Amino acid sequence: MYYIALWDLFELGDLTRSEVIVRDDLRGYNVMLPPDLRAQPISVNLLATSFCPTDRNVYIERVLRAGHHGIEEWPRVAGREIHNLLQQLHAFAQQFVRDFAARQRSLRNFDICGAMITFSDQYIAQVRERFSADNNYPRRQVSRLILHLQQIAAFEATAAAALLNYRISRTEMGAGALFQEMDALFDFRAIEQELHARWLGLTEPVTPDFLYRRRIIGDIKTGEIDVGPGGVFELTCTAYAMAWEQEYREPIDWGVILHVSHNRRRNVPIYRGSQIYRLNTTARIRLLDKLEQKLRLIRDGQDPGYPADREVCRGCVYEAVCYPEGEEDESLS
Repeated sequence: MYYIALWDLFELGDLTRSEVIVRDDLRGYNVMLPPDLRAQPISVNLLATSFCPTDRNVYIERVLRAGHHGIEEWPRVAGREIHNLLQQLHAFAQQFVRDFAARQRSLRNFDICGAMITFSDQYIAQVRERFSADNNYPRRQVSRLILHLQQIAAFEATAAAALLNYRISRTEMGAGALFQEMDALFDFRAIEQELHARWLGLTEPVTPDFLYRRRIIGDIKTGEIDVGPGGVFELTCTAYAMAWEQEYREPIDWGVILHVSHNRRRNVPIYRGSQIYRLNTTARIRLLDKLEQKLRLIRDGQDPGYPADREVCRGCVYEAVCYPEGEEDESLS
C-alpha cells in the first residue's frame, strides 16, 4: 500500500487536485434504482467482471444458482494472501509507531524497517506452514508466492522507513510527533469498511479496501489487468465511490487500483498495472448501464445464450456448466 504514498509524492499529487466533472444526479446519494431492479442485488465483483460476452455467468450464478465447484483457483488464493499481507503490514506499522511514541521520547532507536521485516517474516512463516499442510496446489506455485510476499514486505518496509526517516531528518520532532507524521504520510483510512448500497442494487456490505487522503477510494488487485473505460478496474472504483457517497453523502471523485504482480527477473513487486481514475459523469453512466443490464438479466430470468465464438469459453470456470461432458450446443457445432 505504501507504493501509493510514493506514487502520490512523485506523480499523483497535482493530478488528483484537478477538477472532475460529475453531474449531481449521478452522485451516489442521488441515485436510486427502481425497486424491481434492486430486489435481487449483485456483488461489486459480479458487476465489474465480464468474462462472458453474453453475461451468461450472471445467469448461471443468480438465476440457475449453479455456481462452479471444486478447488479454489490458485490466482484467487494467491491474491487473497497478498491482499492480507498488505493490510496486516499497514496495521502493524501503525501500531508499532503508536507504541513507540508512547514509550520513547527519543527517536534514536526508531527502526520501523527492521520491525516490519521481523513481523512479515513471522507472518509469512505462518502462510508457508499453512500451505505445507495443503496438497491442493503445486509446491512451485507456493514457493513463488512466498518469494513474492517477501518482496512485497521488503518494499513496504523500505518505503515506510525512507519516507518517515526523511521527515525525521528534516525536523526537530521527538517521538511524540511520530504518529502524526505517519498518519500524514500514509493517510489510509476506512480499511475494508463496510458500506450499505441497497438503493444502488449492490449486495451488502460493499467493502472497498481503503480511502486514501479522505478523497480517493481504493482497491487492491492481483489478477489480470483491465484498465480500459468500462473495464473491471474503473467499474470497481466507480461502484465503491458511489456506495461511499450514498453512505456518507461525501463526494468521491477519484479511484485508485493498487495492482501487485511478480516478475522473477526483479527483486521488487511490480506495480506498473496500478491505475488512477477520474470518476466523472461518463464513468458513472457506464457503471449504471452495466449495473442495470445485469440486474435486468436477473430480474427477467431469461437465458442470454452462448457466446458466438465457442473458443472464448475455453478455460472458463463455467465451461462444464454450459457444456457438460459430451454435450455441445447444436448451434455452435
